[in-house]
Amino acid sequence: MPRPSKKRSTLFGAVVGMSTTLALVIAFGVFAGAGVAARAVAPTNTAPPTVTGTPQESHQLTADRGTWTASPTDYTYVWERCDKNGGSCSNISGATALTYTLGSADVGNSLRFKVDAKNVDGTTSSTSVPTAVIAAAAKPAPSAATSPPTVTGTAQDGQTLTGDKGTWSETPTDYNYFWMRCNSRGTSCSNISGATAATYALTSRDVGTTIRFKVQASNSYGRSFASSLPTAVVAAKPVPPAAVSLPTISGTARE
Repeated sequence: MPRPSKKRSTLFGAVVGMSTTLALVIAFGVFAGAGVAARAVAPTNTAPPTVTGTPQESHQLTADRGTWTASPTDYTYVWERCDKNGGSCSNISGATALTYTLGSADVGNSLRFKVDAKNVDGTTSSTSVPTAVIAAAAKPAPSAATSPPTVTGTAQDGQTLTGDKGTWSETPTDYNYFWMRCNSRGTSCSNISGATAATYALTSRDVGTTIRFKVQASNSYGRSFASSLPTAVVAAKPVPPAAVSLPTISGTARE
């Protein structure tokens, strides 16, 4: 058989070489294009941000930024104050952390937590559902648990009892006093009409009963009551000595 000419072999090799090079170029282009497409994706939120905590003034809310795809490299947070229906929202100045302490300006409104997630291909935002309407802080009324009122004096008709208001917390600004007449066991008590001072003079109506001293303490947030223990059963006045026989005179009567 005749041997292929050197010129034909060279041409065939060149064609094969060009085809291989073209195939490699196309393959690299496909792979490169796929790589560019994979990178050119901004973050996507798959689970929205959430907020937990008590929706009441002075309490702290805590946010979770949710779940994101496309590997965000940076997150920006902002708390928004909205109307009671969760609309008309505006950013709260300086509130850019994962926690937020509720203040008086939030009372009557709801809040949302907004997240901006970023990567090299873009930024995507997502916002939590609104919280419940923020309630005003619960303010403490006075409490007398540390030291209740007390009564001193003798439980006897005609004697005067003295009440002490006891010790109160939460800085009461006003006190009112009441004396109560109770049964012999210190129960079934009722206020004694007109007995509103720190002292009370026992009368015959109190004999056979016990007496309690009740205090009402008030501040700007409310009022509380506390009562003393009952006194001993009120005794009657002591009966003055009485002669059991008439006086007699002895001796001789002389002029």
